[in-house]
Amino acid sequence: MLFPQVSAFSGDAKTVRLVGHRGARGLLPGNSMIGFDFTLAIGINLLEFDVFLSRDYVPLITHNYRLQPPATCGPNGRFISGQNPRISSLLFEEIESCDIGRLDESISYGQRFPDQAQLDGIKIPRLVELLQFLSPPKYGSVCMILELKSDPKLINNQV
Repeated sequence: MLFPQVSAFSGDAKTVRLVGHRGARGLLPGNSMIGFDFTLAIGINLLEFDVFLSRDYVPLITHNYRLQPPATCGPNGRFISGQNPRISSLLFEEIESCDIGRLDESISYGQRFPDQAQLDGIKIPRLVELLQFLSPPKYGSVCMILELKSDPKLINNQV
């Protein structure tokens, strides 16, 4: 077969595919390097994640086109309540100062994932970080479902 990775996405009625959706979301911070590492360590070799571009065109692994207040702390260490800036409006340097390792357990979104580890110092990864992480031969069988997304305001030229 020319592309053996294709078999990771095909199957039949008796085939179940285990997918690391956003890494290990619900156990570890979603779309984080620690989550992807954990997923691979437990034998799941199919990762699903989304990619958005920052204002300075850095491909970032994040699910939403905006920073999510209940899952993002700013440089001051507090949740960014009342804000949820668009990824496309921020420079990578600004995004890099955020921490996605905790959930705000005082609101319903944070309460949806009671088993998620609460960690400090977890950053929104750049796509290149994950690709470099997966480059050693031991990850040769890892497959990715990568969804390239865009800010709807940019599509409609409303920025």
